[in-house]
Amino acid sequence: YGQCLFDGLGAKQDKGKGIEWITKAAANNDESALVFLGKRYIEGKDEQMNVKKGFEMLMKAAEKGNIIAMDAVGSCY
Repeated sequence: YGQCLFDGLGAKQDKGKGIEWITKAAANNDESALVFLGKRYIEGKDEQMNVKKGFEMLMKAAEKGNIIAMDAVGSCY
């Protein structure tokens, strides 16, 4: 739902509400949400840049076996 709101897919685009829902999902260790927010923190998009926080989120997802997160962590190194 958060991704749909953020991108405006099947719902009126509302990036703020989308980030809220994605943040809730990340707090529950949802891999996709961790990857989405982790990348945004590292790139500084729609959030203040926070490389450490972004890396930690990506690492959590990578440890759960998320291939996209593994690739992103590798790129960080």
